[in-house]
Amino acid sequence: ETRNKLNEIFLSHLCPSQNIVYPDFLMQKVTEANPLPSNYSPPALLDVSDMVKTVGVVCLREDVVSYVTQMFKDAKNDGIEFMISSGFRNPEIQKYLYDFWIQIAGNEAQDAIAKPGLSEHQLGSTVDLTDKSINFRSVDPGFENSAGGRWLQKNAYKYGFVLSFPKDKKEISGFKYEPWHWRFIGL
Repeated sequence: ETRNKLNEIFLSHLCPSQNIVYPDFLMQKVTEANPLPSNYSPPALLDVSDMVKTVGVVCLREDVVSYVTQMFKDAKNDGIEFMISSGFRNPEIQKYLYDFWIQIAGNEAQDAIAKPGLSEHQLGSTVDLTDKSINFRSVDPGFENSAGGRWLQKNAYKYGFVLSFPKDKKEISGFKYEPWHWRFIGL
């Protein structure tokens, strides 16, 4: 009973309920000039770790889940085994990651990790993906040429996903190329 209660508390921090109702930010362009509210949580987050392969608890918007699960299923039929290494992140977790990478890599990290309030992960519709062909290494530049990376380049749009930070588009996106970072925008 204690373990179940602790798990419930832990999950409520990773998949928080929406306390304040905001407009639907599914298509929100997240930039320095247009940050997300610090108290923003997307509507109806679900833990998908029992539906698709994940690195742990991964939460996504409920309206995105069927597209992710279908994409994983179809990829598996094509011999690709995906894993989600990251989904929704609240600003507190994003701050921790940002501060950590700034300490490790200095200013070079600024074009590789978003500041709190500027991460598409806070939308609950963005996933970092990896696959079996690269031994499920996460945020790996080698994902671009992996079996899963090539499959996504051809098929992700069929499930409503786009690559947020394409190659040679840093001046537009604000971030270096991230072949693992896919955002759901709808069909």
